[in-house]
Amino acid sequence: GGEDVPACDESIRPIRQFAHVDGQFATHVFAAVQLPMAAHDALTQLVDGLSAAGGARVEAIEPSSLHMSLSRTFTLTRGQLEGFVEALSRATRRCAAPALRTSSLVALANDTGTRHFAAVQLVAAATPAAVELLVDAVDQVVTRYGARP
Repeated sequence: GGEDVPACDESIRPIRQFAHVDGQFATHVFAAVQLPMAAHDALTQLVDGLSAAGGARVEAIEPSSLHMSLSRTFTLTRGQLEGFVEALSRATRRCAAPALRTSSLVALANDTGTRHFAAVQLVAAATPAAVELLVDAVDQVVTRYGARP
């Protein structure tokens, strides 16, 4: 024993962007990212500094959960899930993994301003075309399923 584990009511939880509806599943398209050690260390120092300063609650994301969002959260029905995944696979098949580099630490907020994030800005290492192709491919599929890109 003895581990300091926050109680469920103390942890930071996702904030719903829309009401729960039975039969609809929250969906979010993202690409997993692994940060270079220097960027990871800088982000850890930022989180530690913000936590020490008090005020808003700050919680770090596990390194295995770091990602680059490629869509907003939207809903699909169970019947749409398989088709969506297939359409996304087809649309992104021609996309090469973009070569990215870390830039600076930035503060971001979600669309509604209810959640704030400290993030490592990623920029195209060579040409932005690979990133644009990936985002465009995801946007086309998301839009086809009635969501906002």
